Amino acid sequence: MLDTKLADTPLRSAMGLMMLDAIKGVGRVAVHKALNTFETFGELITADDEAIKACFNTKQRDAIRDEKIVDAAYKHAFKETSRAAQIGAYIVSLYDADYPERLKALEEPPFLLYTSGDLSLLDNAVAFVGTREPTQFGEKVAWGMASAFAEDGWCVVSGLARGVDALCHRATLEVGGTTCAVLPSGLDVYTSGAAMDLARRICENGGLIVSELGFGQEANKGSYIDRDRLITGLSLATVFIQGETHSGSMHSVRYATAQGKPVFVPNIPEKFLSEDINHTARDLSRMTIGQIASRFEWTGSVMEAVQRDPNRLAADAIMNRDDYPRVFEEIRALLPQRQMRQQQAFDIAATF
Repeated sequence: MLDTKLADTPLRSAMGLMMLDAIKGVGRVAVHKALNTFETFGELITADDEAIKACFNTKQRDAIRDEKIVDAAYKHAFKETSRAAQIGAYIVSLYDADYPERLKALEEPPFLLYTSGDLSLLDNAVAFVGTREPTQFGEKVAWGMASAFAEDGWCVVSGLARGVDALCHRATLEVGGTTCAVLPSGLDVYTSGAAMDLARRICENGGLIVSELGFGQEANKGSYIDRDRLITGLSLATVFIQGETHSGSMHSVRYATAQGKPVFVPNIPEKFLSEDINHTARDLSRMTIGQIASRFEWTGSVMEAVQRDPNRLAADAIMNRDDYPRVFEEIRALLPQRQMRQQQAFDIAATF
């Protein structure tokens, strides 16, 4: 007989979605069909042949009707919720009220978010991306720009990697701001002790850690790229600090473009153009989005955004500290019917 707790589990809840995700072979398309057809897990696994055929192929149906497989899926979901409670995290379903609204606009928003912290901090979020090996100029700009945004009340979103990411997180903490780290791994998996310590500091200071991967899952090449779409997806705008032309950070620029969100870069003084790594930011501020798309041979959905306005500049250069009020106002205008507290321009520290 079907366990009552299992039978009553809503498919759209975090528990229900974790169970579906744990059943091998059941992909995103099948999950969507099931969610639009059944309310609970009990309805799904006791459905008649005609109802279930509309959602799943033969192998998927066999898996869903296999008691051992379903039991293992239930145990997996229970283990995840227990782990969340153990480390002070929680798991949010795409259909929960506190799921970040901006992520719903992605082509394939994560069904589940694993998080530690207050998701409402993301209401005023701006992404910061860049190289793991910044120059002295890049370090100064990353620190200064993240500090300026944080002091104006923005939540600084980055990826907790060494280099620009870590600098932006730390700069935000130093000025008493809020920051969000988006991980390419499970919330309990870190690339180094330094990353773990920084994540702990972020949480202890009222910040936020987010991942779409379950506990214990290691990062891989694909998850780093997927993480970039979440960093830009959670944010109103993206600031590209410094990076090589074919760096991973350019994935963030591509995602921000596809999502129809503005990209900002620091102005690069002539004396720093001797550093090749600064040419990317300079090019983004001087080339059209059509030219950038051609250079990187972008394809797919991003081209829809490019074709809507191919002649606009790929990024907007923030010229100096006096330019911040303009930038803040432009990003603030993207907020849905909500005003942020505006600080005086003289409170903003110089960045370069």
